[in-house]
Amino acid sequence: MWGGVFVDDKLIKEALSHFECGQLNTDLQNSYNTFINDKSIIKQIKKLIKQFFYRFTKSYKLSRSNTPKIIFFCPWFDNFTHFILEAYPRLYLITKIFREQNRDFIVVVPPKKREFLTESLYKSFINPIFETLDIKEKDRIYTNHTNILISPAFISLKNVYLPTHIKYNKSVSFESIQKIKQYFYDKDFVWEYQNIYISRKKANRRKVNNEKEVIDFLSNHGFIEIDMEDLSFKDRVNIMMRAKNIIGVDGTNLTSMIFMPKDSNIVGLRSYDMQEFNQFSASMFDLNFYCIVCDVDDEILNHNNEAWFFSNLRVDVKYLESKLIEYEII
Repeated sequence: MWGGVFVDDKLIKEALSHFECGQLNTDLQNSYNTFINDKSIIKQIKKLIKQFFYRFTKSYKLSRSNTPKIIFFCPWFDNFTHFILEAYPRLYLITKIFREQNRDFIVVVPPKKREFLTESLYKSFINPIFETLDIKEKDRIYTNHTNILISPAFISLKNVYLPTHIKYNKSVSFESIQKIKQYFYDKDFVWEYQNIYISRKKANRRKVNNEKEVIDFLSNHGFIEIDMEDLSFKDRVNIMMRAKNIIGVDGTNLTSMIFMPKDSNIVGLRSYDMQEFNQFSASMFDLNFYCIVCDVDDEILNHNNEAWFFSNLRVDVKYLESKLIEYEII
């Protein structure tokens, strides 16, 4: 289950990525009710064991204190787009207010383990963002740990602050991203390329099946290929701050465009049913976002009968060339 925030046994929708999540709301509430009402001996013993060991952790001690606790992330925290544009601005704004008021606080942070280990996400973007806001390890409560013995299904907290949603709020988003750019900008960073193709070849889905053909074409027009997975967060920020044109598969792959200079160009290679998140993001940061609809290769539909989430693409290079000329990118 994804996880949520409950007050008086009722799910608080502010803890989700938006207020109406339909079936997810129901599933979360039902999961909580089942957990609370399950009186089987085995389940009760498991609860007691976990609660016993959890009491010896730093997180438990922090959870029982009267210091304000901030919950800022949604169930989709493991997606960079959701974290950087939804969770992070909330955390940025409330910590800014607390510090202006000289108030102490504790931050409830994403789990170290869910259906999978999330430590790689901490290294990739969560820890660098905590570093930006000076969120130290001693001031963090983890909702889950890699050790199952100290990972109860639910944790109880006192004096909790859950910031309201500011999704796609231009003023807050722009200010919070400027904070990251100022913190990580390195004037001595060596990077000479303004035209970038962002590859997904190391991903397990939503790849470009004829990527070599695409890269060969783009390299003849001054583009260089990069893999975001190979770069530190600081390097990603500095590269994007120096880029003018980026091309890649539409989605989280392109979210780092928010670090680009104003009036830069982003070209999203997409399926026919791709969602419009990046257009909203681009508009907030005064960027030019162009879509190129590609053929869907190896179509795989998700639970909502959508092709964009899993399916690979095949790019018509001649059509790509015509659109890049139209957009005055080449």
